[in-house]
Amino acid sequence: ASVIGRGFAYKILQTITGQHEELKSVLFNLQGLEFIYEKQLFPELEYIFKHALIQEVAYNSLLQKRRKEIHESIGNAIETIYADRLEEFYEMLAHHYIAADNDDKALHYLQLSCFKAQGNHAHKEVLAFGQQSLILLGKQPQTDVLKKARMDVCGVIWTADLALGLSDATLNILLEGEKLAKELKSKKGEDLFSQSIGFYYTLTGKPELALERAEKSFNQAIHDKDTFSVAYGGNSLAMTYFGVNNYPQAIETSNAVLSYLDKEDALDETISVQYVDMCGRYSFMMCVLGDFRKAKVYCEKGLQRANHVNELFSQSMAEMWYSNYWSLKGDGKSAEKHDQNAMRYAEQRNDSRSIAIMKANKVKISYLIGNLEQSLDFGEQIVNEVDGKVQPMTMVYVYLSLSGYY
Repeated sequence: ASVIGRGFAYKILQTITGQHEELKSVLFNLQGLEFIYEKQLFPELEYIFKHALIQEVAYNSLLQKRRKEIHESIGNAIETIYADRLEEFYEMLAHHYIAADNDDKALHYLQLSCFKAQGNHAHKEVLAFGQQSLILLGKQPQTDVLKKARMDVCGVIWTADLALGLSDATLNILLEGEKLAKELKSKKGEDLFSQSIGFYYTLTGKPELALERAEKSFNQAIHDKDTFSVAYGGNSLAMTYFGVNNYPQAIETSNAVLSYLDKEDALDETISVQYVDMCGRYSFMMCVLGDFRKAKVYCEKGLQRANHVNELFSQSMAEMWYSNYWSLKGDGKSAEKHDQNAMRYAEQRNDSRSIAIMKANKVKISYLIGNLEQSLDFGEQIVNEVDGKVQPMTMVYVYLSLSGYY
């Protein structure tokens, strides 16, 4: 029972011990001694150790070899008992097979847990499972299949890291992903990681490195006529030009890529994210140039595309850019409505970077509505919350909002 965990299901314990009546008697005695108690009866009987220390002492009393054997038995039991709803137990199976030193099954369930966490926007869990996966993958013979698995995990870790705020390990993960893509001769993977590295440099205040990568990647994408690479590379390049205040080049690149993508019959979810972001940034630049009519058209295009693919990140971005449009027009009430929508989507996916930007928006929105005291409160609150925890590019936005620049 202690190997299963602090809480343990009767079915699993019964399966690995092969006992029934004798097991019930032992559990009844343990309850009487107040070592365990019933946690629940339905939908199935579960027990829990009264104190974590009791479980820990019991677990440590077992020889290491015996513990591994029991962990393996527990994994096999879960696969048998819950075969029809195994997804609920991916994390538990990964834990038990890691402890059993069954690397093949541990890796299988770690990867399933990682992608499950990604689908639930549980970014910290994605990082934990992804990093464990990379450790196990590094121990295996480096076949193309395993290299592809490592490359995919690097991509998932990058996405989670981006949402949480970049770490010291982010660049190494991206460089490893790029190296694996080159070894696998995966053109799409190489483009994706190269452009992501450029984006990383933009976010961390190294625009010259970002621009070098973005221009090279985009020119290659145009040459190859690859829609995915054109969308991703074009957005990265436009974003980099935008970040260094080269609006003419940002506008030219955005316009060219959006026109290219508008001719495509179908845009998948990944390409749509780039499309929505470019629409929003293009709209912002049109506002700066005073063309609010065109700016609104592109806000609508971005929002329609985001709602069409029904993807939270796209919807959050589209609403954020629309909020910016109304702020620049001086309409605080309309801006507030879109900012609230953007915040709702960002919170659903636990995106700390977007949440910081949305909170910063509240500074200028409160200012526009005429609530100056609340505007200042929001500004000071967001600086105290996120300074040092999100990327420099995001903090620039936060401080600009607080300064009243907008």
